[in-house]
Amino acid sequence: MHKFLRYPFFYYITLLCVLLALANLPLLGADGTELPSLEYLRQKHIEYSNYSNQKLNSYYFSGRIKTFSGEEAMDSVIKVFKKKPNKLKSIFEQSIGENLFKVVTVYDGKQGVRLEYFNDVINSREFLDGDSLKALEFESYIKGIFLRASEKVGILKVDGFETIKGIECVRLSVTDLGFHNVDAIWLRLDNFQEAKYRRLKKNSGEAVDIEDVFFSDYVVTDNEQLYAQSSEKYVNDILTYTFQVDHFKFNFGLFNSFFKIEEITPDN
Repeated sequence: MHKFLRYPFFYYITLLCVLLALANLPLLGADGTELPSLEYLRQKHIEYSNYSNQKLNSYYFSGRIKTFSGEEAMDSVIKVFKKKPNKLKSIFEQSIGENLFKVVTVYDGKQGVRLEYFNDVINSREFLDGDSLKALEFESYIKGIFLRASEKVGILKVDGFETIKGIECVRLSVTDLGFHNVDAIWLRLDNFQEAKYRRLKKNSGEAVDIEDVFFSDYVVTDNEQLYAQSSEKYVNDILTYTFQVDHFKFNFGLFNSFFKIEEITPDN
C-alpha cells in the first residue's frame, strides 16, 4: 500500500463525504437559530430598498444637523448632492446671531475642495488630502455601506443576531479594515437595511476611536425608494451629531460640471 494511503480507500471517501456535508450545514447563531446567508441578505437588501444599479444615477437630500461638543449644541442645515459613481457636493449653513457661516465641499471622484464663506464672502479655499480626502471619498458613494462591502469578495461574515435600539438585527463583521476602517455592519430584519455600522479609527495619538453610526425612521419616497430619515453618530459612546432628512429626491438631474473642481469660484 502507498505510504500516503495508511487507511482503506473507503475511509477517505467517507471522510470526504462528511466534510462536504459539514460545508453545506447552515450557519447557526449562539442560540442555535439558523443564520441567513450573505447572498440572502444582499438579495433582501436590494429587494426592500428597491435599489437598481442601472436606474439610480443621482440623488439630492437636505435636512437639519445638530452637532455636539461637550455641553454645547449647534443647529445647522445641509444640502447634499451625489452622482454615480462617487461625485459629491455638500452645502452646510449655520446661523450665528445675524451672521451666516457656509461651507461648500466638492469631490469630483478624485479631488476634493472645501470653501468657507462668512456672510456670502469667501474666507478660505482648501484642497483636501490625507484623512480629509479619504473621509470625503467614503461619503461620496451612492451605494450604501452594506451593498459596497458585499461586493468585496470575502470581507463580510455573518456573525449572529443582535438587538439595536429595540430592532432585531443580524450582525456582519468586516474582516478587512482596509474597507474604510469599517469593523461591523448591522442589518435590520424587518427591511434588511442598515441599522448601524462601526468604524475603528486611529486618533492623533496611538489610541483608536470607535465610531458608531445609527440609522432609523425608514420611509419610502414617491418613486418607492427606501431611505433612512434619521441618523446619529457616537464617538467612543459620546453623541457627536444627529441628522434629520427633510427632503429626498432620486435622479435629480445633475451634470458633471456641477462637481468640477476647476469651476468652483466664490460665486458658486
